[in-house]
Amino acid sequence: VFPGASIPDGIVGISYSASLGASGGTPPYRFIAASELPPGLLLSESGAISGTPTQSGSFPFRVTVTDQ
Repeated sequence: VFPGASIPDGIVGISYSASLGASGGTPPYRFIAASELPPGLLLSESGAISGTPTQSGSFPFRVTVTDQ
């Protein structure tokens, strides 16, 4: 994951899925939301973002990644 990286836009009321990636260090990586995700979306420790967006707009958020 790189600073300023973006994920595909979602649509309110439509199921959403995207994956984050990382490089360097020693896998496995653990992804943790360092700020609030867009309403209706969740982040798994494996880097999967999923859910159903409930609001339109721009929602910048931060993710922390740790390695083994």
